[in-house]
Amino acid sequence: MKTKYEQLLAPFLERLSFTAAEAVRAGIPRRTLAHLAKRGHLEHLGRGIYRSVSYEWNEDATLE
Repeated sequence: MKTKYEQLLAPFLERLSFTAAEAVRAGIPRRTLAHLAKRGHLEHLGRGIYRSVSYEWNEDATLE
């Protein structure tokens, strides 16, 4: 079974990138994002911008 934060984070992991503010609005603490980035589960692209390390680029993907 997935943890609460894994369930909340799942929709964001399907996107090219997401912001910390979006994740916080969904109920994920910034500290959790930093922890996941430190553990290698998320990539910290810049100030407040993250992406999944398992995201697979799709040519049909759109930049949001």
